[in-house]
Amino acid sequence: MNLITLLARNVQHRNNDARIAANPNNYSVFQQNDIPYLLDGSDYHKLDIYSPDEKSGILPVIVEIHGGGYVSCFKEYNRQHGQYLASKGFHVVNMNYTLYPEGDYRTSVKDVFCVLSWIRNHAGEHGFDTQNVFLTGDSAGGHLVLCTAAAVTKRSSAVYFGVDKPEIMPKGYALTCPAGDTRDLISEGEGLDMLKLSMGKLLRDREYMTQSSYHFFMKDGFPEVFILTTPSDNVVYLHTRRLHQEMECMGIHHIYKEYISRENLLEHVFNVTYPDYAESREANDDIIQYFSHLARGNSQKMKPPALRYPEQKDGSGNPSPDKNWNIIWHQALSAPLMGGILEKRDRTVSFNIEIPRDCQKLRFRLLCHYGKRAGRIDGLCLVCQNRLYPITFKGKRSFSIPVDSPIYTDELDLPLHEGSTVEVRIYNKGGFSDCNSIEEDAKMFKGNAANSLSLPSTISQLKILKEQGVFPGIPYIDRIEIFSEGKQKNIIVFGDSITAMNRWTRPLAKRLQEAYGSSYALINSGIIGNCLSYEYPGRLYRSFGEKGVRRAYRDVLDIPDAYAVILALGINDICYQNEKNTSELNVKALIRETEKLVSIFRGKGLRVIGQTLSPGMGYNGACGSFTEKKEQDRQEFNTWLKNCGLFDYVADPEAILLEEGTTDTFKKGLHQGDHLHPSKNGGEAIADVYDLSKLTGEIK
Repeated sequence: MNLITLLARNVQHRNNDARIAANPNNYSVFQQNDIPYLLDGSDYHKLDIYSPDEKSGILPVIVEIHGGGYVSCFKEYNRQHGQYLASKGFHVVNMNYTLYPEGDYRTSVKDVFCVLSWIRNHAGEHGFDTQNVFLTGDSAGGHLVLCTAAAVTKRSSAVYFGVDKPEIMPKGYALTCPAGDTRDLISEGEGLDMLKLSMGKLLRDREYMTQSSYHFFMKDGFPEVFILTTPSDNVVYLHTRRLHQEMECMGIHHIYKEYISRENLLEHVFNVTYPDYAESREANDDIIQYFSHLARGNSQKMKPPALRYPEQKDGSGNPSPDKNWNIIWHQALSAPLMGGILEKRDRTVSFNIEIPRDCQKLRFRLLCHYGKRAGRIDGLCLVCQNRLYPITFKGKRSFSIPVDSPIYTDELDLPLHEGSTVEVRIYNKGGFSDCNSIEEDAKMFKGNAANSLSLPSTISQLKILKEQGVFPGIPYIDRIEIFSEGKQKNIIVFGDSITAMNRWTRPLAKRLQEAYGSSYALINSGIIGNCLSYEYPGRLYRSFGEKGVRRAYRDVLDIPDAYAVILALGINDICYQNEKNTSELNVKALIRETEKLVSIFRGKGLRVIGQTLSPGMGYNGACGSFTEKKEQDRQEFNTWLKNCGLFDYVADPEAILLEEGTTDTFKKGLHQGDHLHPSKNGGEAIADVYDLSKLTGEIK
């Protein structure tokens, strides 16, 4: 055991002793302490039982699994929480389990299975209802609950964890502020530094990191879980919310609830640490209500509230409650190209936007999603009619963006007319963690050009980027909104670089405006290199973004006033196929994941539009080239797309992009020279394919 782990345990022991002394039994329940569930003399293999009273009889059972970062803490820390649950009519089995480095997840999951066997063998003695056994865990304990659920339902997980089918099948699972993706623990989380130091060796074990990550084991058939958290959890809130987003996008049924600080400041595992808080009682009563409902043979009790980002509490960063804000510019953020090694510091990026309707004021939304720490804006402004307008946040021209908590800038009172053009300039003194390259005419300048009208005479852009046709990355801005009359319906284009380049989306947006005025807006959610069902491995390729099924919540469902989505992803799922990933990347998997995503979008009330994949023979990219086999897969997918009947409408640009007399060749003059990405003429041709009445569902 290393010194860091020893220190962490000593601190936790003192906390446990203090809690036991302060709260010997707050809820007048009957308790039996330190019962061995394995006869090896180890404190790790002891449990407590809490019951409403000494003669409780047969009752449902809750197994309580403590947290502690996998390396510390014991059941006593959760005693008061378990007593509260027991007071509501349950037997609560509060267990210890083997900690690291004496064991790892596999050992801990085995311990949970041993407790389930012990409950089965001692049911008559203690009044356990073995048909109604539930698991609840907090933080690392929440992750163990997830791993246990995986081992119960997924054979390969059971084999990895070294367990057989349990003698008792848990009927429900509740997770408080759970850690979910062990891979993210390496790079994120303000309160995880101690964990990284004490578990460094284990966190470098690739097989372990994969097998213990919910990305690996959370598949079809994963059981329903109840997830609860608070936005003020500064340890794993981001992980917990991503777990919810992942389950939402995979169509895995679950309940998710965020508890907001009212009378008390809520922290990590607040309802376990401070069960007497009013907010904690609400959370714990929700757990009881959920388990009680399942014990009666029902399924879901509580409808999961719509996920929302936590609002600013101070006012100046808060979105206006008025409903007349409309998005006029959007980009789906990803990490910088090549891990940011090609990006230089002390740079200003400039690009122009056209105002689609008269407006009175304007604001920006900024997001830092991929950063390990808060993002930084050192200057942001608009230039209009030879006048510079600073964009501020809380009155400041330089400000930070918290990780995964988007902020709105102060509103800029600036009446603008339809068709007018304004220039946006954004300056970063240091590097940046989030950007996208969607503006072909964007320019990059050395130094700060966000505080004066004049621009440096030299444009700073790496030669390699120019040669590859990559536009300058625009950092942190994910939306620009205007305050105007009326409310638009947003049609989101969910795609890859073919979408992100704006060569077909801009002409289509113009057609929509000419036909329907300001009733509809086309929202670009394309990311260069993006796949629907796959994330290309390696830090250098994080710029390809999270796979579509992961980012769908943020880049489609979280966009306000969403009316329809155009699903334009899939070409990279085919292009990136190689000998090592064919089990993940194949046409059957692409069809299966597309079906899931369509179902999720429909479940949210969106119209879903399909778009055939462009031909690719002749394309030679850094991550893959088109072969006859890949071209066959593309054609098979397009055939399925056009005939599956899942979509409200399928646009077929393939038909006009193919060279005459061929089935696999991009027409010369319609691609930019690489046989895959459309030129400006090709983009206009794609836009012209769309039947606007079928796209919108209106007869015009």
